[in-house]
Amino acid sequence: MSAAELIGMSLAGLTEAYASRALSPVEVLRTVLGHAEAVNPAINALFCFRPEQAIASAQGSEARWKAGAALGPLDGVPMTVKDSVAMIGWPYFHGIGANRALPPSNYDSPPAIALREAGAVIFAKTTMPDCGLMASGISSLHGVTRNPWGLA
Repeated sequence: MSAAELIGMSLAGLTEAYASRALSPVEVLRTVLGHAEAVNPAINALFCFRPEQAIASAQGSEARWKAGAALGPLDGVPMTVKDSVAMIGWPYFHGIGANRALPPSNYDSPPAIALREAGAVIFAKTTMPDCGLMASGISSLHGVTRNPWGLA
């Protein structure tokens, strides 16, 4: 499966493919990781990649789908979360350069809890402007985030 094919799929189509075993969460994650790693240097949208952790999560999801015990429509779906979402053990900087020395979060925010309970496979965090206050894509921590459809 190519990244282009995945991009064209709906969530319902993806989970139907998981249920029928036409696709596996591990296979999909590997495709997504490859695409993200290929395009991120140009757009600078992601940081804190955690491929090993995500693969372990995708393997758990794959086992649930094979057993007919999926947690729901997000089980096995590769996702990212914004730098403003607290997740245990992950950076939590809000895009602010002055926060770069902060320790990882020691708690999960409600969105992180909900995604984990649903079986979502979180593989990276997304960059953001300082405190999310600008729509410009400029961060004192992450630098400039570019639009993938127009890098200028």
